[in-house]
Amino acid sequence: MFTSLFERSGREGRLILFISYLLEAGVVLRALGYIAQPASQGPLIILLLSIYLILLTIAQLAPFRVQWQHHLYFTLQTALLAVLLLLPPRFDFYAVLFFPLAAQALLNLPRRTGRIWIGIFALVWTIIFVATFGMSGLALSLFFLVGAIFFASFGVLTVQTLEANRRLEHYAAQVQELTLANERQRMARELHDTLAQGLAGLILQLEAADSHLSRGNAQRAQTIIEQAMSRARTTLTDARHAIDDLRANENAPRDVEQIIHAEAEHYRETTGIAVTLEMAQLPALDANVHETILRVIREGLTNIARHAHAKNVWIRVALEGDAVCVTLRDDGIGFDAERAQASNGHYGLLGLRERAQLAGGELNVSSVEGNGTTIVLRVPMNL
Repeated sequence: MFTSLFERSGREGRLILFISYLLEAGVVLRALGYIAQPASQGPLIILLLSIYLILLTIAQLAPFRVQWQHHLYFTLQTALLAVLLLLPPRFDFYAVLFFPLAAQALLNLPRRTGRIWIGIFALVWTIIFVATFGMSGLALSLFFLVGAIFFASFGVLTVQTLEANRRLEHYAAQVQELTLANERQRMARELHDTLAQGLAGLILQLEAADSHLSRGNAQRAQTIIEQAMSRARTTLTDARHAIDDLRANENAPRDVEQIIHAEAEHYRETTGIAVTLEMAQLPALDANVHETILRVIREGLTNIARHAHAKNVWIRVALEGDAVCVTLRDDGIGFDAERAQASNGHYGLLGLRERAQLAGGELNVSSVEGNGTTIVLRVPMNL
């Protein structure tokens, strides 16, 4: 579909159209001193200039939609200007009216076709100049060719710049939408990793306490309730840390080894599931890597307690080249890993995979029904 310079480029298009009108006005003012002469074709010159202006305006405000209409338009305008250049007294300044036509040709036609039309314009005025002024007409022809090319290039660059700006604005809007979407996903992960995990742990502890109370083991129930209270305080602290992280986008470095040992011990006391921990001495790690490791271990342990019916859990944290590898394995009932999807609000594994990807790592889950589950996290140390 063809569109006019005015339609495509808004204010810039109006500027170029205004310049075209100024060229027309300059030609008219220049010609006024001569068209009143007896030998001049004054009325015909005024008529031709008026037709040229009308056609120029129509082409801008009511653009042609098919290519042949453009060819017809340029043919008529070229014929009008050729007649003007040939009418007595003969003047070269009529050729400046080809400048807007050159811009229209490049903007509204395929680039190669537009250049051909500019060549046609140049050929027409060159023939007339040489016939009128002799060999000096070649210099005039070159002068007007440079002007036409400059005017056309200015129009093309103006429109291209404006269209590029519009594309950049569109891309900026897309980036903003993606940023907001990523931030929503991040907030979802933070809420799951703090409140959801913490509440899930509290539910497990309260269920255990209720079970002990129903069996008359009040002392054990009291111990678990005290642990639940401690867990609730920890969850509140983690939630506050998550809020601070969302506000400041900062993670305070913590002793990840000590936290993993405490997490394993707490889990053993709360659930009664035996935990075997194999922990390598870790070097200084990026805070994001710290957080990823802890979230994977906590989420994995919570899922084991809730779903696996396991008796034993093995946790292994090791260094493998330039990465930290965390393996979490249980001897529970397992599940069909290929069918496991984030549904009904269970976004744990999905959130962990997203977190691992953001840290530059990967998380794999393998499980067979009746043979337990293994979660393997591999994440670069990012030293």
